[in-house]
Amino acid sequence: MRTSDELAVQRDTPSYTESRRASTRCVRELERLMEDVVMGTKALGIAPEPVIRLSPNRCIVQVGPVALTIAWLQNPMGFVSDGELLIILWDGQVAPAKPARIDTTAFGATARSATALWEGVYTVAADDPESWAWVEKAKPQSGLNSPELALHCIAQLHEAYLKQVPPAA
Repeated sequence: MRTSDELAVQRDTPSYTESRRASTRCVRELERLMEDVVMGTKALGIAPEPVIRLSPNRCIVQVGPVALTIAWLQNPMGFVSDGELLIILWDGQVAPAKPARIDTTAFGATARSATALWEGVYTVAADDPESWAWVEKAKPQSGLNSPELALHCIAQLHEAYLKQVPPAA
């Protein structure tokens, strides 16, 4: 039987997702997820070539008229357990193909704004590094590892692309 002092120490021990190890693992899992999404999208062989924009904790993949954005949202001083992974599938232009250049000589027609087709908000469930899973807040009963979530994102993006740009006969 444990003493009250041992129980107090156990209660004060943070969970894995509130540890520095989890923060380090989160960076690796985000990089893996984003790399898998980028490589998987390129492997689809869709023309035109996908436009990729990567930055820390953010990824945009634009494929023709549809785009996928991935963003890890977390308080800079917070824990992984407080963070959320936001994945949105867009209809419309999110990532410009070329760097923006301001043209003050003409006013062209403005592009329509992008609209969200699908959104997923995920949190981390993990008791240790090996049990890492992205759990969708809307469906908390099951989680996906990073490669599985990447495949899910690629499938969503591909399906939306085919609806917008049917394959040539």
